[in-house]
Amino acid sequence: MDALMIYKRIQIVFERECSQICDGERTWKLMPPSAINPKRRIEYENSQILIDLYANLKDGEERENFISNIEEGIFGRDESYCFKNEIIYYGTSALAFYTLCRLGFANNAVESSFQRFSKGNCHLLISLISDLCSDDFMYFGIDEIDKILNYCKSGKMLTPTLEKPKDNLIKILSKAGVDLIRKEIRGVNLEVNRDKEAVIAKLATLGMGDQYEITLNELDVYLSTSSGVVASAMIGNFRSMWEQLIVDISKKISKTLNEDVPNEQGKSAISNARVYIKKSLSLSDADNSFISRFVDILHAEGGHAFNSRVEYFRLTRNIGIEILLLLLSKTESLPKKT
Repeated sequence: MDALMIYKRIQIVFERECSQICDGERTWKLMPPSAINPKRRIEYENSQILIDLYANLKDGEERENFISNIEEGIFGRDESYCFKNEIIYYGTSALAFYTLCRLGFANNAVESSFQRFSKGNCHLLISLISDLCSDDFMYFGIDEIDKILNYCKSGKMLTPTLEKPKDNLIKILSKAGVDLIRKEIRGVNLEVNRDKEAVIAKLATLGMGDQYEITLNELDVYLSTSSGVVASAMIGNFRSMWEQLIVDISKKISKTLNEDVPNEQGKSAISNARVYIKKSLSLSDADNSFISRFVDILHAEGGHAFNSRVEYFRLTRNIGIEILLLLLSKTESLPKKT
């Protein structure tokens, strides 16, 4: 897809965003926890359209062009307001910012936001960042929070109508930062948790369904409340999810490369998938041996489920997430063949 085709498609989604806001629609929603999904999360239909578009781009140059266009959506378009019994601000900064965060480019989003802030009309962006800090999937690290806080306190946001939203954002960001620091002090592995969020984002980018996200979130809730012994059902759920995801990754690769996954008779679906993934993603023998050892541990742990300690299973879960992130990142970077 050439640069002009990418640009046109992004602009159509941008125009839909502006039109919906002007019609009084809230284009994103911060969803509360539920029985199905115990995490608060943002639902953003227009962003998902852009994420799906990104997933269908063939190579690095196309994706770089896409990211550049999305960055410009934060600062390059005028943001104005209309009246629907109240002042409604409309523009594309919130959509662009959230999309970059979901795709793993939170730092790009933050750097681009400063140009939006300097233009004054940034009510949408402030509202979106506030909701992002309330989303249980924390897209920001300490560095990103520190950058936004410093800009908010720099005196460069001079528009009078922004004073109250800006002060509120400072409070929300400060709390989010303190929560991260507390987790660090308690020894929570923030890097693995962020990698889990990256896995979820890449699954969404690759169009691989929501069920994996639900299972990963349920696992986190269980680990945070367990008395110290891991139930066999939870280990079984994690093992089944991990193995099915390996099979689905192989299917995604085959679709990208426009070829079939080899089906060697006498081998299971997971065995055929792993052989195909090693070849297609050019995994080293060391990487493949490490994954094999992990699978052995995962099955051994399942065999002694009722005696398994939470700490041991947490480590197993963490290794599994890092392996998935490696495979999904390599899958995402494959050039699409027709």
